[in-house]
Amino acid sequence: MAKGPGVVIGRKGTLGTAFYVKTDYWPHDTSLWVKDFKDNCPEYVYYFLKSLPLEKLDSGSANPTLNRNVVHQLKASFPTPEAQEEIAKILSTLDAKIELNQRMNEELEGMAKLLYDYWFVQHDFPMSAAQAQALGKPKLAGHPYRASGGPMTYHETLKREIPTGWKGGTLEDVLTLQYGKALKKEHQVPGDYPVYGSGGIYGSHNTPLVAGPGIIVGRKGSVGELHWSNLSFYPTDTSYYVEPKAGVDLNYMYFLLKRLPLKSMNSDSAVPGLSRIAAYQLPATLPDKALIAEFGKFAAPLRATIANNEQQTQELTTLRDWLLPMLMNGQVTVG
Repeated sequence: MAKGPGVVIGRKGTLGTAFYVKTDYWPHDTSLWVKDFKDNCPEYVYYFLKSLPLEKLDSGSANPTLNRNVVHQLKASFPTPEAQEEIAKILSTLDAKIELNQRMNEELEGMAKLLYDYWFVQHDFPMSAAQAQALGKPKLAGHPYRASGGPMTYHETLKREIPTGWKGGTLEDVLTLQYGKALKKEHQVPGDYPVYGSGGIYGSHNTPLVAGPGIIVGRKGSVGELHWSNLSFYPTDTSYYVEPKAGVDLNYMYFLLKRLPLKSMNSDSAVPGLSRIAAYQLPATLPDKALIAEFGKFAAPLRATIANNEQQTQELTTLRDWLLPMLMNGQVTVG
């Protein structure tokens, strides 16, 4: 419907949220879109609109609504097209690096998940020297276990085959779900530690409740949502935090939980809730702990890189959010 590049803002529901679209696009009727940039830099217009408190211009009675006639009357001053290009270049460079870090982190976590699936789902972990010797084929040490003929045993409770020597059990055999703690408004003191609810981070606190790294599981509201915190953190009472049993690596635990149907285990009628008693009954394989530890050694440096990227992203986001209004109102100039 519209040629790119374009700028779109929320008109109904979520007001004023700005999006920059590089390609041709179709703006939905719950949005407003820029039809004529009037010779201004499209990317600059995007950042300019992001700097405005458009969400405060709600003119709807039931559903929040942004009236374009109101937006059109806002007084504004624009720099020259050349200055617009320079400002947009600075801000877009920061955004590009933030996006790159996010993609890198997704790929790094994807690498860890791929190995988890290969070892603990397909059962093609490296065969140990003892396992190869037991098969009478010592040269198979290090080869994929199942693909190389490693013996499998059918487990009646799990209803599937697992490598011989592994055990079958429940989630309670490998972890404890601990309750988070309520954080009243008058006790919320902003600090260096993220505060987690069931839906993720929604603030910070000056004192952590749990030493990081750690796993947070949504208990009320966003049932079964999983969050990983590299930092020490404060889980609220809408969440659980995970305490692995002895010898169970936290990275292994994270990918095990991702495979379980926690999000579909609502046990409450009013507010969605996850019963830990029900979660504890979920079937789980209990692999050799040495193999779990080996997986942890592979995943640990990936997690470290993810943590560094997240820290850099936080710093870049803070810098961008500080620069945006300063560049828009002329307090900071380019060149």
